[in-house]
Amino acid sequence: LQALAMFTWSNTSSGRVSSKQDAAFELASWLENVGIWKVKRAAWLLEGVQSAEEEASKEAFTLLKAAAGLNHYVQDHVLPLLLPPANAAAAQPGDMRNNVLQAYNTQCQCEAQEIVIQRAVEKGNSPHLVAALCRDVAEKLKGAHGMALHVDGGDKWTKYLGGKATLYLAMAHAFNARHHLKEEKAAEALRAGAEGVRLAEEAEKQLGEFLKAEPKDKQHVHEVPFFHRALADVRLADKKVNSENSFIYYAKPADEVPSLPDAKQLATATDFTAPERSGKWTTVAYDGFDASKLQELPVPPHADKKLGRAGDKKGGADFFCTLL
Repeated sequence: LQALAMFTWSNTSSGRVSSKQDAAFELASWLENVGIWKVKRAAWLLEGVQSAEEEASKEAFTLLKAAAGLNHYVQDHVLPLLLPPANAAAAQPGDMRNNVLQAYNTQCQCEAQEIVIQRAVEKGNSPHLVAALCRDVAEKLKGAHGMALHVDGGDKWTKYLGGKATLYLAMAHAFNARHHLKEEKAAEALRAGAEGVRLAEEAEKQLGEFLKAEPKDKQHVHEVPFFHRALADVRLADKKVNSENSFIYYAKPADEVPSLPDAKQLATATDFTAPERSGKWTTVAYDGFDASKLQELPVPPHADKKLGRAGDKKGGADFFCTLL
Protein backbone atom coordinates (compact mmCIF):
# COMPACT_ATOMS: atom_id res chain seq x y z
CA LEU A 1 0.00 0.00 0.00
CA GLN A 2 2.97 2.34 0.47
CA ALA A 3 3.23 2.74 -3.31
CA LEU A 4 -0.51 3.00 -3.92
CA ALA A 5 -0.58 6.67 -4.95
CA MET A 6 1.66 9.37 -6.40
CA PHE A 7 2.35 12.33 -4.11
CA THR A 8 3.76 15.72 -5.11
CA TRP A 9 5.39 18.38 -2.93
CA SER A 10 7.65 21.36 -3.50
CA ASN A 11 11.04 21.30 -1.77
CA THR A 12 11.55 24.21 0.61
CA SER A 13 15.31 23.96 0.22
CA SER A 14 15.37 24.40 -3.57
CA GLY A 15 11.87 25.33 -4.73
CA ARG A 16 11.76 22.37 -7.09
CA VAL A 17 8.75 20.07 -7.20
CA SER A 18 9.25 16.39 -6.40
CA SER A 19 6.83 13.54 -7.06
CA LYS A 20 7.16 10.11 -5.51
CA GLN A 21 4.93 7.06 -5.43
CA ASP A 22 5.49 6.60 -1.73
CA ALA A 23 3.21 7.21 1.28
CA ALA A 24 6.27 7.71 3.51
CA PHE A 25 7.23 10.66 1.29
CA GLU A 26 3.76 12.11 1.87
CA LEU A 27 4.04 11.68 5.64
CA ALA A 28 7.54 13.18 5.80
CA SER A 29 6.55 16.16 3.62
CA TRP A 30 3.38 16.79 5.64
CA LEU A 31 5.22 16.74 8.99
CA GLU A 32 8.04 18.91 7.66
CA ASN A 33 5.60 21.51 6.38
CA VAL A 34 3.76 21.60 9.72
CA GLY A 35 7.16 22.38 11.24
CA ILE A 36 7.74 25.17 8.72
CA TRP A 37 4.34 26.63 9.54
CA LYS A 38 5.37 26.71 13.22
CA VAL A 39 8.60 28.53 12.30
CA LYS A 40 6.70 31.10 10.24
CA ARG A 41 4.13 31.55 13.00
CA ALA A 42 6.97 32.12 15.49
CA ALA A 43 8.55 34.72 13.19
CA TRP A 44 5.21 36.52 12.88
CA LEU A 45 4.74 36.52 16.66
CA LEU A 46 8.21 37.97 17.23
CA GLU A 47 7.68 40.94 14.91
CA GLY A 48 7.77 44.07 17.03
CA VAL A 49 8.34 42.18 20.29
CA GLN A 50 10.45 44.23 22.70
CA SER A 51 10.98 41.72 25.51
CA ALA A 52 11.51 37.97 25.79
CA GLU A 53 9.08 38.04 28.71
CA GLU A 54 6.14 38.90 26.47
CA GLU A 55 3.62 36.11 25.84
CA ALA A 56 4.37 36.25 22.11
CA SER A 57 8.02 35.37 22.79
CA LYS A 58 7.03 32.49 25.04
CA GLU A 59 4.67 31.10 22.40
CA ALA A 60 7.33 31.50 19.69
CA PHE A 61 9.82 29.63 21.90
CA THR A 62 7.37 26.71 22.21
CA LEU A 63 6.68 26.68 18.46
CA LEU A 64 10.37 26.64 17.50
CA LYS A 65 11.11 23.75 19.86
CA ALA A 66 8.14 21.83 18.43
CA ALA A 67 9.31 22.49 14.85
CA ALA A 68 12.74 21.09 15.71
CA GLY A 69 11.07 18.01 17.18
CA LEU A 70 9.08 17.41 13.99
CA ASN A 71 12.20 17.59 11.83
CA HIS A 72 14.01 15.26 14.21
CA TYR A 73 11.14 12.75 14.05
CA VAL A 74 11.09 12.79 10.24
CA GLN A 75 14.85 12.32 10.12
CA ASP A 76 14.92 9.40 12.59
CA HIS A 77 11.62 7.61 11.97
CA VAL A 78 10.27 8.44 8.50
CA LEU A 79 13.32 8.78 6.22
CA PRO A 80 14.31 5.13 6.84
CA LEU A 81 10.86 4.12 5.51
CA LEU A 82 11.26 5.86 2.13
CA LEU A 83 11.20 3.55 -0.86
CA PRO A 84 14.38 3.72 -2.98
CA PRO A 85 14.14 5.94 -6.10
CA ALA A 86 12.91 4.19 -9.26
CA ASN A 87 16.17 5.24 -10.89
CA ALA A 88 18.99 3.75 -8.84
CA ALA A 89 21.26 6.67 -9.75
CA ALA A 90 18.73 9.27 -8.57
CA ALA A 91 18.73 10.83 -5.11
CA GLN A 92 15.81 11.22 -2.73
CA PRO A 93 13.83 14.51 -3.04
CA GLY A 94 15.78 17.52 -1.71
CA ASP A 95 13.88 17.97 1.54
CA MET A 96 14.14 14.25 2.28
CA ARG A 97 17.91 14.32 2.70
CA ASN A 98 19.54 13.98 6.09
CA ASN A 99 21.71 17.08 5.76
CA VAL A 100 18.71 19.29 4.92
CA LEU A 101 16.57 18.01 7.79
CA GLN A 102 19.48 18.24 10.24
CA ALA A 103 20.14 21.84 9.16
CA TYR A 104 16.43 22.70 9.60
CA ASN A 105 16.40 21.02 13.00
CA THR A 106 19.53 22.89 14.10
CA GLN A 107 18.22 26.24 12.88
CA CYS A 108 14.96 25.82 14.81
CA GLN A 109 16.77 24.96 18.05
CA CYS A 110 19.16 27.88 17.61
CA GLU A 111 16.36 30.36 17.02
CA ALA A 112 14.65 29.07 20.17
CA GLN A 113 17.93 29.58 22.05
CA GLU A 114 18.08 33.15 20.72
CA ILE A 115 14.98 33.84 22.82
CA VAL A 116 16.73 32.28 25.83
CA ILE A 117 19.72 34.59 25.21
CA GLN A 118 17.50 37.67 24.99
CA ARG A 119 15.80 36.69 28.24
CA ALA A 120 19.15 36.14 29.97
CA VAL A 121 20.38 39.57 28.85
CA GLU A 122 17.18 41.26 30.01
CA LYS A 123 17.37 39.59 33.43
CA GLY A 124 21.00 40.59 33.87
CA ASN A 125 22.25 36.99 34.08
CA SER A 126 25.96 36.28 34.29
CA PRO A 127 27.82 37.42 31.14
CA HIS A 128 29.76 34.14 31.38
CA LEU A 129 26.47 32.24 30.93
CA VAL A 130 25.35 34.48 28.05
CA ALA A 131 28.70 34.00 26.31
CA ALA A 132 28.31 30.21 26.65
CA LEU A 133 24.77 30.33 25.21
CA CYS A 134 25.93 32.50 22.29
CA ARG A 135 28.86 30.21 21.56
CA ASP A 136 26.49 27.25 21.36
CA VAL A 137 24.31 29.04 18.78
CA ALA A 138 27.36 30.15 16.77
CA GLU A 139 28.84 26.65 16.61
CA LYS A 140 25.56 24.96 15.75
CA LEU A 141 24.71 27.47 13.02
CA LYS A 142 28.19 27.05 11.57
CA GLY A 143 27.52 23.30 11.42
CA ALA A 144 24.13 23.88 9.77
CA HIS A 145 25.83 26.19 7.26
CA GLY A 146 28.17 23.35 6.31
CA MET A 147 25.23 20.95 5.89
CA ALA A 148 23.37 23.39 3.63
CA LEU A 149 26.35 24.33 1.44
CA HIS A 150 25.66 21.70 -1.21
CA VAL A 151 21.87 22.06 -1.30
CA ASP A 152 20.64 22.87 -4.79
CA GLY A 153 19.12 26.35 -4.71
CA GLY A 154 20.15 26.92 -1.09
CA ASP A 155 22.53 29.84 -1.66
CA LYS A 156 20.41 32.38 0.24
CA TRP A 157 19.83 29.97 3.08
CA THR A 158 23.56 29.27 3.52
CA LYS A 159 24.34 33.02 3.57
CA TYR A 160 21.73 33.45 6.33
CA LEU A 161 23.15 30.61 8.43
CA GLY A 162 26.74 31.77 7.93
CA GLY A 163 25.96 35.39 8.77
CA LYS A 164 24.08 34.50 11.94
CA ALA A 165 26.84 32.11 13.03
CA THR A 166 29.38 34.94 12.80
CA LEU A 167 27.03 37.36 14.58
CA TYR A 168 26.53 35.06 17.56
CA LEU A 169 30.25 34.40 17.76
CA ALA A 170 30.62 38.20 18.01
CA MET A 171 28.04 38.17 20.80
CA ALA A 172 29.94 35.41 22.60
CA HIS A 173 33.15 37.50 22.58
CA ALA A 174 31.29 40.64 23.64
CA PHE A 175 29.80 38.97 26.72
CA ASN A 176 33.11 37.27 27.41
CA ALA A 177 34.58 40.80 27.50
CA ARG A 178 31.97 41.75 30.12
CA HIS A 179 32.87 38.63 32.10
CA HIS A 180 36.60 39.49 32.11
CA LEU A 181 35.82 43.08 33.09
CA LYS A 182 33.79 41.77 36.02
CA GLU A 183 36.83 39.69 37.00
CA GLU A 184 38.97 42.87 36.74
CA LYS A 185 40.97 41.45 33.84
CA ALA A 186 40.95 44.61 31.76
CA ALA A 187 43.53 43.52 29.16
CA GLU A 188 41.57 40.39 28.29
CA ALA A 189 38.30 42.35 28.34
CA LEU A 190 39.67 44.90 25.83
CA ARG A 191 40.86 42.17 23.48
CA ALA A 192 37.60 40.24 23.67
CA GLY A 193 35.54 43.39 23.11
CA ALA A 194 37.57 44.32 20.03
CA GLU A 195 37.14 40.78 18.66
CA GLY A 196 33.40 41.07 19.13
CA VAL A 197 33.28 44.32 17.15
CA ARG A 198 35.46 42.84 14.38
CA LEU A 199 33.21 39.82 14.01
CA ALA A 200 30.06 41.96 14.10
CA GLU A 201 31.39 43.96 11.15
CA GLU A 202 32.10 40.70 9.31
CA ALA A 203 28.58 39.48 10.09
CA GLU A 204 27.17 42.74 8.74
CA LYS A 205 28.83 42.06 5.37
CA GLN A 206 27.66 38.44 5.31
CA LEU A 207 24.07 39.31 6.15
CA GLY A 208 24.16 42.09 3.56
CA GLU A 209 25.01 39.41 0.98
CA PHE A 210 22.10 37.33 2.30
CA LEU A 211 19.66 40.20 1.76
CA LYS A 212 20.99 40.81 -1.77
CA ALA A 213 20.81 37.14 -2.78
CA GLU A 214 17.81 36.10 -4.89
CA PRO A 215 15.04 36.60 -4.08
CA LYS A 216 16.25 39.99 -2.87
CA ASP A 217 14.99 41.62 0.33
CA LYS A 218 14.19 45.32 0.51
CA GLN A 219 15.46 45.62 4.09
CA HIS A 220 18.85 47.03 5.02
CA VAL A 221 20.92 44.92 7.41
CA HIS A 222 20.36 47.39 10.26
CA GLU A 223 16.59 47.02 9.81
CA VAL A 224 16.75 43.28 10.56
CA PRO A 225 15.62 43.02 14.22
CA PHE A 226 17.96 40.26 15.39
CA PHE A 227 21.01 42.00 13.87
CA HIS A 228 20.10 45.42 15.24
CA ARG A 229 19.68 44.01 18.76
CA ALA A 230 22.86 41.90 18.65
CA LEU A 231 24.96 44.74 17.21
CA ALA A 232 23.80 47.03 20.02
CA ASP A 233 24.87 44.44 22.62
CA VAL A 234 28.31 44.03 21.00
CA ARG A 235 28.98 47.76 20.74
CA LEU A 236 27.72 48.46 24.24
CA ALA A 237 30.04 45.80 25.70
CA ASP A 238 33.05 47.23 23.87
CA LYS A 239 32.15 50.78 24.92
CA LYS A 240 31.74 49.75 28.56
CA VAL A 241 35.09 47.94 28.61
CA ASN A 242 36.97 50.88 27.06
CA SER A 243 35.23 53.40 29.29
CA GLU A 244 36.03 51.59 32.54
CA ASN A 245 39.57 50.88 31.42
CA SER A 246 40.22 54.57 30.70
CA PHE A 247 38.98 55.52 34.17
CA ILE A 248 40.32 52.69 36.32
CA TYR A 249 42.75 50.18 34.82
CA TYR A 250 44.76 51.93 32.06
CA ALA A 251 45.53 48.47 30.61
CA LYS A 252 46.61 47.59 27.08
CA PRO A 253 44.70 44.93 25.11
CA ALA A 254 45.99 41.38 25.56
CA ASP A 255 47.93 39.89 22.66
CA GLU A 256 45.65 36.86 22.35
CA VAL A 257 41.87 36.69 22.17
CA PRO A 258 40.65 35.13 25.47
CA SER A 259 39.13 31.68 25.10
CA LEU A 260 35.36 31.45 25.29
CA PRO A 261 33.50 29.50 27.96
CA ASP A 262 32.26 26.04 27.00
CA ALA A 263 29.12 26.11 24.87
CA LYS A 264 25.84 25.66 26.76
CA GLN A 265 22.51 24.63 25.25
CA LEU A 266 19.26 25.35 27.09
CA ALA A 267 16.74 25.20 24.21
CA THR A 268 16.17 21.64 23.01
CA ALA A 269 13.68 20.07 20.62
CA THR A 270 10.29 18.98 21.93
CA ASP A 271 9.82 15.30 21.13
CA PHE A 272 7.07 14.56 18.63
CA THR A 273 5.00 11.43 19.19
CA ALA A 274 3.03 10.02 16.27
CA PRO A 275 -0.62 9.10 16.96
CA GLU A 276 -1.49 5.44 17.38
CA ARG A 277 -2.58 3.57 14.28
CA SER A 278 -6.35 3.20 13.99
CA GLY A 279 -7.73 -0.09 15.24
CA LYS A 280 -9.62 -0.42 11.96
CA TRP A 281 -6.38 -1.46 10.25
CA THR A 282 -6.70 -5.16 10.94
CA THR A 283 -5.29 -8.18 9.08
CA VAL A 284 -8.68 -8.57 7.40
CA ALA A 285 -8.56 -4.95 6.18
CA TYR A 286 -5.09 -5.38 4.73
CA ASP A 287 -6.03 -8.66 3.07
CA GLY A 288 -8.82 -6.82 1.25
CA PHE A 289 -6.25 -5.12 -1.00
CA ASP A 290 -4.84 -6.92 -4.02
CA ALA A 291 -1.21 -5.75 -4.23
CA SER A 292 -0.77 -7.45 -7.59
CA LYS A 293 -2.95 -4.76 -9.17
CA LEU A 294 -0.61 -1.93 -8.14
CA GLN A 295 0.73 -0.04 -11.12
CA GLU A 296 3.63 2.35 -11.53
CA LEU A 297 2.00 5.73 -11.96
CA PRO A 298 3.24 8.40 -14.40
CA VAL A 299 5.21 11.28 -12.89
CA PRO A 300 3.21 14.56 -13.12
CA PRO A 301 4.48 16.92 -15.85
CA HIS A 302 5.40 19.66 -13.36
CA ALA A 303 7.76 17.42 -11.36
CA ASP A 304 11.24 18.94 -10.90
CA LYS A 305 9.94 22.29 -12.12
CA LYS A 306 11.19 25.27 -10.13
CA LEU A 307 8.29 27.29 -8.79
CA GLY A 308 8.29 31.01 -8.13
CA ARG A 309 8.07 32.55 -4.69
CA ALA A 310 5.14 34.66 -3.62
CA GLY A 311 5.65 38.08 -5.14
CA ASP A 312 8.03 36.76 -7.80
CA LYS A 313 6.63 37.92 -11.15
CA LYS A 314 8.68 35.36 -13.05
CA GLY A 315 7.20 32.51 -11.08
CA GLY A 316 3.61 32.93 -12.19
CA ALA A 317 0.84 31.72 -9.92
CA ASP A 318 2.69 28.75 -8.43
CA PHE A 319 4.23 29.53 -5.06
CA PHE A 320 6.13 27.48 -2.52
CA CYS A 321 6.82 27.90 1.16
CA THR A 322 10.37 28.38 2.45
CA LEU A 323 11.91 28.46 5.88
CA LEU A 324 13.25 32.00 5.39
